[in-house]
Amino acid sequence: MEDRRRFRHLAYLALGILPLLFSSSSAYGQAAGTQAPAVSGQSPKQSPPEQAAKQRPLVSLKDGSLTVQAQDISLRGLVENIAAEARIAVQFAGEVADQKISVAYKDVPVESALQQILKQFDAFYFYGVDDKPPARLQIVWVYPKTKGRGLEPVPPEQWASTKELKEQFASKDAATRAKAIGALVERLKDGAQDDVVNALRDPDAQVRTRALYKAGEEGLTLPQGFLASLAVSDESSYARFLALDGLSGNREMQPVVERALNDPDQYVQAKAKEILERWRWADQVGSAPQPSQAQQQIQLPQGQQGQTGLKKPQ
Repeated sequence: MEDRRRFRHLAYLALGILPLLFSSSSAYGQAAGTQAPAVSGQSPKQSPPEQAAKQRPLVSLKDGSLTVQAQDISLRGLVENIAAEARIAVQFAGEVADQKISVAYKDVPVESALQQILKQFDAFYFYGVDDKPPARLQIVWVYPKTKGRGLEPVPPEQWASTKELKEQFASKDAATRAKAIGALVERLKDGAQDDVVNALRDPDAQVRTRALYKAGEEGLTLPQGFLASLAVSDESSYARFLALDGLSGNREMQPVVERALNDPDQYVQAKAKEILERWRWADQVGSAPQPSQAQQQIQLPQGQQGQTGLKKPQ
């Protein structure tokens, strides 16, 4: 009887403890971060850090081999992440459509990964040698499908940044300086005036002539006194010719132009003569009385009614 009473007491005690055990287990599971199974038809909610981790790609490069893992990320963002890791410049055409992409590569060459990711686009891959061979991938240009056809490589001065062009202008190589000043004028227009003036002080004639030619082509207004000095004293006849042309719109420079009539170079002489004749012609047109429209039609030969009788010298 005593044993039966003891057994009943233990049973009651167990029944009282078990709910506490289950309750503690549930609390422990929540504290440990365990989640209850999702209800059928519903997706478990993700916290903001989990969503950010999902969008942030895993990119690592070791000994030229690339490992990439990304899910539902912008294609452009993925390529830019890879390019940053591999130290490659990437240029996207403005109209390249962006899209979401998911990839997983392990220990593959960078070039192979980029070619696979960009397989729906036209792309140019530039390989260049740094300090020593072999050449490595340095720049990738990306265009919409079929839009890259017909394109061809351009000189570095056309895609280099303004900062890089200014650095090239400080090169010891005169040809590099000449190309750099030409590209700066094309890109900055009037904003390159100070650079042009500095180039006109360059000891190499090809730099000075390149600066004068591009400045004239882009319509830059350069210091007239500086041009006058070049027109009469520059050792390069081509530089004198171009400087003289830059004075052709300033009648105050007539003494300089007249002096160029005695220049040792025949082309500079011809340029000075042309400018002076143009000025004289302009004076004649400006001082001559202008006939009425009816007088013009009467004076002109048959078949030329309505045309002007004056013709500018070539």
